[in-house]
Amino acid sequence: MQLAIPVYEWIEACNDRAFLEQSSARAPPSPFMSLPLEIHRMIFSYLGDYADVFCLSLVDLYFWRIGRAVLMYEVLSVLCPLANRALICVGDETSTEPPDYPAGLLTPDEVEELQAGLDSDDDDGEDDESCTYNRPENLYHLAAARYNYIARYIFSTFPELYFSPIAKIPGPKLAALTSWYEFYYDVIKPGQFVWHIKDLHEQYGPILRITPWEIHINDPDFLDEIYAPSFCNREKYSFQTRTLKVPMSMGGTIKHDLHRKRREALDPFFSKKSVTVLESMIRHKVNQLCELMEDHSKQEIVVSLSDVYFAFANDVVSHYSFGHDNNLLGNEIKSSTQRNNISRLLLEVKVINVFHGSLMRALNMVAFSDNIRSEIQQALSDKDRVNDGEKRSIFYELRDNPTLPQSEKELSRLEQEGTLLVMAGTESTAKSMAIAHFHLLSNPEDMSKLRAELQTVPKTASWTQLEQLTYLNGVIAEGNRLPFGVMGRVCRIAPNEALKYKGHVIPPGTPPERWTGSEGVARRKYQMVFNKGGRNCIGMNLAHAEMFLALAAMARFDMTLSETDFSDVEFQHDFHVAYPKLDSKGVRARVQAKAVEA
Repeated sequence: MQLAIPVYEWIEACNDRAFLEQSSARAPPSPFMSLPLEIHRMIFSYLGDYADVFCLSLVDLYFWRIGRAVLMYEVLSVLCPLANRALICVGDETSTEPPDYPAGLLTPDEVEELQAGLDSDDDDGEDDESCTYNRPENLYHLAAARYNYIARYIFSTFPELYFSPIAKIPGPKLAALTSWYEFYYDVIKPGQFVWHIKDLHEQYGPILRITPWEIHINDPDFLDEIYAPSFCNREKYSFQTRTLKVPMSMGGTIKHDLHRKRREALDPFFSKKSVTVLESMIRHKVNQLCELMEDHSKQEIVVSLSDVYFAFANDVVSHYSFGHDNNLLGNEIKSSTQRNNISRLLLEVKVINVFHGSLMRALNMVAFSDNIRSEIQQALSDKDRVNDGEKRSIFYELRDNPTLPQSEKELSRLEQEGTLLVMAGTESTAKSMAIAHFHLLSNPEDMSKLRAELQTVPKTASWTQLEQLTYLNGVIAEGNRLPFGVMGRVCRIAPNEALKYKGHVIPPGTPPERWTGSEGVARRKYQMVFNKGGRNCIGMNLAHAEMFLALAAMARFDMTLSETDFSDVEFQHDFHVAYPKLDSKGVRARVQAKAVEA
């Protein structure tokens, strides 16, 4: 068959990134846009559905050229082999019985052969080379179904726009039609959908439809209704579990009752009493942190507070979980590598949420899970508790818990539980401490107030004693507020009740002083850094113990910021957690003197 245009030559040119980017008005660089061309092509091939290929192609000219090549190749791969062949035009749901064919058109042998081809097509079998018609193609599928993805897309999405139970909720129509609206702002921009939602609220009001299935409410007084106590049934959307691929963990559990069962098994380990019992382990790590600061002071070299707080938090949560840690605090290079690895994963979290299968493998984040699996396997096989810590550790106790069914103790499930505990217990706590320390160093008056208050307690003051310090409490609260905690939308579904907000029915299915005094106490109910309700962060007490003990000790060192400014801690991008500028190297400082004596 002769083609009027050199289609295959054009498709071949799409292997050249320079050709694809030629004259392309692209969005500002982002982690997703800077991925290799091979990854972008793989994403298009992963989509499969023509509607999704078409929508992604509309992002910019670069993606349009890739998507058009994919669509043309798929169509031509079907049409070209049919050149010079005998074709029969038939309708959908075809049979070999009249009236689909005029009586007498086909011989009995041809009817039998044609039926075999149709049966093969229905079974998605391989082409039957002995068939004269080579699995005769239904031209409805060739001419219509191959190009009717737009019509199907319209007919499948417009009911969402006009007949959905939340159709009357205000918001942009495109957001109500497709999740690609969010994709543009979170992947292409990148990480800007959170700011766009803020702009939309200014345009549409306090309640807003931001995706075909999500409602966003900008009213802190409605928090307790959405994030209700554990006795109220609140569930998650299944797509929320894609992000880190830990759907069997407590945090990834969708159903209310199962989440409550898993939560109840873990709650005793994270009570204030349990954390206090393990305070000596945390203090040991605080002392190691102080020794590291003294070493940096003697050597007069810059310390990455982001790296050392990451190592500190990782060692604490690992010891708490597995009975021992890998002394990440003793290896700053390894700590920096691991922090950067986690950062790279989080930078792609929005992409993973859409292309979670193939892209997760492409990013090769298997090593982290393998390490957790090894720790869980060791705990499950260590029947004599040889490797257990001096105090009880989480996964040894879960293994021996008589109330949990065996299915809850399987390696695969506990691996996911451990992955989430270590990641959440490291990243969020470390970021809060680093940002709080940055602001103390940036505002000498605040540091002076804190040091003056610390003079009122012994240098070895316990967590309980430190909690009584008003200004330190404000510093910790502000340290929690500024990093924003988990920025990814923590959606809740009330499956058994209709929530009402200002006439709308939602059907079932920054200085430290701001936190002191009576007004400060009232403000705390609006803090979402640890979430709220029956699904709030289980590690809140452990994080607070780390922050109180570590920041009180680190505040005694004289430091100055080094090549670090506000842009290194300012919230600019939402990658499940708040991120500053994309090229930030973290919070860095020079330690100028030893610790101030109490």
